[in-house]
Amino acid sequence: MTEDASDPAAADAAAETAADIPPPDFSEGARILAEARANDWRLEQGPRPEPSDTEQAYDYQRLVTDALGYDVIGWKVGATNPAAQSLLGAKEPFVGPIYQELTHTAEPDQTVEIASAPNALRVTEAEFAFTLSKDLPPRGAAYGFDEVAGAIAGVHPAIEVVNKRLDGPFGNNINWVIADGGANHAFVIGPAAADLAAFDLSAHPVSVMVNGVKKTEGSGGAVMGNPIMVLAWLATHLSNRGLGLQAGDIISTGLTTPVFQCAIGDTVIADFGAIGSISLKYV
Repeated sequence: MTEDASDPAAADAAAETAADIPPPDFSEGARILAEARANDWRLEQGPRPEPSDTEQAYDYQRLVTDALGYDVIGWKVGATNPAAQSLLGAKEPFVGPIYQELTHTAEPDQTVEIASAPNALRVTEAEFAFTLSKDLPPRGAAYGFDEVAGAIAGVHPAIEVVNKRLDGPFGNNINWVIADGGANHAFVIGPAAADLAAFDLSAHPVSVMVNGVKKTEGSGGAVMGNPIMVLAWLATHLSNRGLGLQAGDIISTGLTTPVFQCAIGDTVIADFGAIGSISLKYV
């Protein structure tokens, strides 16, 4: 005779058994990932146990941050368009910390040098970034476009450099990408254009040159239709996790162009028109 799955006693017993199973301990794996990031290493396989869902992946991400001892000064949002989600095997955007220690400020006419290992991916993402003038604390209701737009202090040209600590393709396990801080390696941000109202970010163009030759182009419409919509999604996502955004935080809103990689020695210029341009060189 098979057990009746609708039997309340059986359901209670199953729930008690599940409650007796301790949560996985990711502390050693987080230490390994943190060490790999700090030394720009690539691991042949992920530590065990691995995160089995996004909730565990974000727990893992927090432990990696703790192990690094780095200061979190904002958040990056990845997979903010269908092409990126398809590449990464993601069903929705995801979040990773922006670390003070890995952030570079690019002044006008300055080229920031970014070091990376020979086997690094050097995926180079031109992104709209925001700094915040107001807190967006956790709450029950979702955040909307107009509310988060009112919390923006300035819009910045930015480049996120993406690299993984784990071997293999991006799309083989999105939970590892999240645990690995969203696969961020470095972040370059230019000066703010303070008058946000002067720009229609949904249509604002972005052009990228590599070694003096046009490589690709895109626009703010590539990221959830408008980078401000990414900020609204982020504020709501963090709120649902009991977290909030603070005045002064930096928010990067996702890849505006097709994906491409660079090599050591390449110089990249991301041109955001009236918002500004920034430059980096891989060394």
